[in-house]
Amino acid sequence: MAAYKTQHFLPAAYLSHFSADGKSGRRVSDIWCASAKGQTCASVESFCAADYFYSVDDAEKVEKEFGKLESFYGTLRNNFWKQRNPKNEREYFGLVIMMFDIHLRSAAYAKNPSDNYADYLMRTSGFRNDMLFGQRKRQSTEAEIIEHLRKNWRVRMVEAGFKRSFLTSDNPSLLFHASNSDLVQLVVMPVTPRFYAVAFDRRAFDFTSSSASKDDETYLNHLQLGHSIDCVFTAERISDAEVSALQSFFANRTMRTVSNVKDGWVANTHRTPKGKGFDFIEQRRQWSVWYWLKRISRRWK
Repeated sequence: MAAYKTQHFLPAAYLSHFSADGKSGRRVSDIWCASAKGQTCASVESFCAADYFYSVDDAEKVEKEFGKLESFYGTLRNNFWKQRNPKNEREYFGLVIMMFDIHLRSAAYAKNPSDNYADYLMRTSGFRNDMLFGQRKRQSTEAEIIEHLRKNWRVRMVEAGFKRSFLTSDNPSLLFHASNSDLVQLVVMPVTPRFYAVAFDRRAFDFTSSSASKDDETYLNHLQLGHSIDCVFTAERISDAEVSALQSFFANRTMRTVSNVKDGWVANTHRTPKGKGFDFIEQRRQWSVWYWLKRISRRWK
């Protein structure tokens, strides 16, 4: 096989955390996959890849570039398995950027069977300028992005309940808008069967709990199903009844389409749940100028 021919749109460094080997998971570890075709068990590296998915001519360059961030992600293994929040800026920024990147690399956005790297770069640029900062007419610099994340964003770990676990999928990173904004201000992604990483803009959200409620778990697992392209992954074999239910879901669901336009893209994002929403995070209430003017006028009457 030609060097760098097999290119993963979901890094094996990510998926290995959901393998049967758990904390010791590697590229060659077994993982269970459920899809419309049923349930299979194979090595982590055999999933979520295609021949020259990103590039034919620059395969080595592109794979080595992705490899830098993937290697860093592998160093966070102990944090994920111990529910330890990032302990320094390198871990903090690296995890947030990896969560963004896994979303932007998704095969759900692919226009072609191969050579999708140029489109990935276009999405990355659009995300940085439009979805983090709002409609910008100029490119955001690396320094501006880092300063924005340092000033406004935080990352926390959320744990599933006793003897319960999270699904992951072939499209696991979920972007959210606050109900009153078009900016991406919340990103959630399962990092092990027990833990989710939650990155959020603290101007829009308050983190309220490191434990996911049963409703949170149900909703997050449903989101993984709905956001998946072809399959979901588990560390253990699931029951025949569960496989049958998943097969029915995949066969009958209406796919949430992601529109690719000629010179741009439309991101697959979600609004935060109405009403109570998640139990581990809540949207800050935004008071209008008129609200405060009314309060001041009443005070002086």
